[in-house]
Amino acid sequence: MRKLLFAIVLCLALPLTSPVSAQTPPSTAEAPSPSAAILTIPTPAAWEEKTLTPDDYRTKAFVNPQTESSIEVFSKKLEHVELANSLFTSFDHQLISISFEKNATATAEMTFTLKDETKVSGVWNEYAYTNRDIRINTVTFTFTLQDYAFIIVGYFSPAERETGIDVLKSLIKSIEPQSVADAPTAP
Repeated sequence: MRKLLFAIVLCLALPLTSPVSAQTPPSTAEAPSPSAAILTIPTPAAWEEKTLTPDDYRTKAFVNPQTESSIEVFSKKLEHVELANSLFTSFDHQLISISFEKNATATAEMTFTLKDETKVSGVWNEYAYTNRDIRINTVTFTFTLQDYAFIIVGYFSPAERETGIDVLKSLIKSIEPQSVADAPTAP
């Protein structure tokens, strides 16, 4: 059931995102773009990084093999940074349209300090999804950095919610932005 839920969310996010990752090697048919190294995102302790395919819309994906909790990072290069709010609002509406219940009291503007002391401000949201007897807590943090929009999504069982949120916050703080000038160039 959890895999079905993840697939639904991914399908909704497909038109909203494009892969941008310092950790995912480019295919041999394509030269890496200057945006390929916008963030370095380390794997949380005791978690595993999922292998992404070249057509995957996630930038990074992690799973805790013992709890099946999952964290996914999506990114989108923006032609105009002002479009980020539309992207984030659209993602929120899509979750609600497939029966995610938004916890309005958990919505907050938050600022995190990344590994290199860069501060990123964004919106923190919490949702719950129930199907039959299965309940999943979903947490999102949306922010922009340079000319990219990022959506970080965590999926946790109710029993793992607090621990999952701690891991998610720690992951955000461990992100290391890379200068576009430092990005790899085509060989």
